[in-house]
Amino acid sequence: MNAYANAFVLTYPMDPKFGLEVGVNKHKILFVDSGFGYGGSTDFLYNFLNKLNRLKFEPVVVYYFNAKGELVNRIKNLGIEVINLKMKAQQRQDYSLGASIASPQKVSKTLKLKKYLRMLFEFITLDIKSALILADIFRRRKIELLVLNNDLHFHLSSLIASKIVRIPCLCRKAGIGGGKKIKRMFGWMVDMSAAISLACAEDYLKSGMPPQKLVTIYEGVDLKKYRPHPQNNRIREEFNIPSEAKVVGYISRLTVGKGHSDFVKAASLVLKKNQDVFFLITGEDLQFEGRLRRQLERQIRNLKLKKSVILTGWRDDLTNIFSAIDIFAHCPNTWNEGLGIATLEAMAMGKPMVVTANGGLQETTIDGVAGFVVPIGDVEAIAQAILKLVNDPQLIKQMGREARLRAEQNFNLEDNVRKMEELFDNLLNQYESRNP
Repeated sequence: MNAYANAFVLTYPMDPKFGLEVGVNKHKILFVDSGFGYGGSTDFLYNFLNKLNRLKFEPVVVYYFNAKGELVNRIKNLGIEVINLKMKAQQRQDYSLGASIASPQKVSKTLKLKKYLRMLFEFITLDIKSALILADIFRRRKIELLVLNNDLHFHLSSLIASKIVRIPCLCRKAGIGGGKKIKRMFGWMVDMSAAISLACAEDYLKSGMPPQKLVTIYEGVDLKKYRPHPQNNRIREEFNIPSEAKVVGYISRLTVGKGHSDFVKAASLVLKKNQDVFFLITGEDLQFEGRLRRQLERQIRNLKLKKSVILTGWRDDLTNIFSAIDIFAHCPNTWNEGLGIATLEAMAMGKPMVVTANGGLQETTIDGVAGFVVPIGDVEAIAQAILKLVNDPQLIKQMGREARLRAEQNFNLEDNVRKMEELFDNLLNQYESRNP
């Protein structure tokens, strides 16, 4: 993957002046998201819009589905219009099937034909219909630039709508895998793609997308909000964790392939050698009606870890959770990780990492410097990395300092928002010159 580094990472000169004189016309940009208002895409969207130069750009947000929740409310509280198209989720098939790093199963020719016919039917009955609705929104709000906040295969209708009204389209490529045929057929219609990691950039090229339309701009975090804090004993008291104990945290929504089961197995191995360690899993199962949470609870009971492995559920006070932990772990196995926003937040908080060598996740951490990068699915390696840290308080401090430094150098949200803004300017200027 290092071969892609020099080719695709852009370095933009930073303009020391932020903003424009009041009264300058703003560029109207529409961000469209295929999620439901929770998870990494909406978290990124809120943080990005919060730092966007609102004197220069006027954003509008569209969700295909009935998105709701705290993050959506925060976007609205920024004074940004949020439009829910309220499509029914069950109407659409998942074009991203095969996005997992697990080996794909063979599919018969009959099933493939049925899948393609179903996709064609959906394209005609859903995508074209939605494209006309979106084109009307673009026209009425005088949108000048469309930003797809997920991979292309989730956004055919928006892409088609942008061509109907003749505005540029930028795709923020935040995932890995899925929709290869869709990308091959429609990728040429996207004016530019911004990958959030080198792993995402590599996946873009493997999908047959045009390399001249690709840049890489890392995702970032607010370094003023996420910064090293003193240990938060209030959180520890809430979960009956002694102040002197070491705490390993895992922050991620509970979904298939995120590796929570491997984390619990690793916790069991760690506790056989060091009983003075606690494990916090923060996140909720919002997709499978609590089934995955119940599976984890059953696994924890069977391994007799109930006192040491704690499921906190969904939390809005993540900085407090980060302040209560000593080590951050992120161990996805079959889920392909584009980068990992919680990992970046933990790094900014000065926490050493234990992460699997999964997609863009391995770009966050320099192995042996800011933490440890271990093989995917290797429970023993996860446990050994955690033990190295919990048994060496000085190593925790040293690697924590290196993690914060790496966050400052590579994952500063304000710096990376400015890079995206310059990309917006370039696309708007190119389109204006081609369409006077």
